[in-house]
Amino acid sequence: MSPAATLTVVDAEQATLAAADDLFYQHGIAAVTMAQIRHRSGVSLRRLYLMYPAKSDLVAAWLEHRHHSWMTWFEAEVGLRVERGAVPVDAIFDALAVWLESSNFRGCGFINALAETAELTPDHVALIRAHKQALIDELTDQLAKFVNRGLGIGHGKRHKTAKGLLKVF
Repeated sequence: MSPAATLTVVDAEQATLAAADDLFYQHGIAAVTMAQIRHRSGVSLRRLYLMYPAKSDLVAAWLEHRHHSWMTWFEAEVGLRVERGAVPVDAIFDALAVWLESSNFRGCGFINALAETAELTPDHVALIRAHKQALIDELTDQLAKFVNRGLGIGHGKRHKTAKGLLKVF
């Protein structure tokens, strides 16, 4: 029995999404084939197509996976710095510096996806918009901490500032 045949459903999904994350982020969605995903993940092509009948299904799953993993990382990085006494805006930029200086940095995977392929469906675009909105919401929440620290800026300005920060990355 091949190692791929012994993977649980959860393990196969995780291996597939990890492979998709690596390959789509480094090479772009259009440049990556399902065969490359199969090779990188160790999941059989048959099983891969059972989980994701079309590449667009895998792209949607990858966008959701990337959103959750990136936001979890970002919120933890910013939160840790704020807990240690950093001003929220400084914490945001410090976290972004970690991301920008990472060895595999290739920009925002969501913006890259929009820019590099015509393979995106309206559902994919909706996932990308939802990610950017969640990021605006997180930035707005961090800026709200100014108010709690007596460094107040109004709600409208927090949201506008968060949208401005989003343009930075």
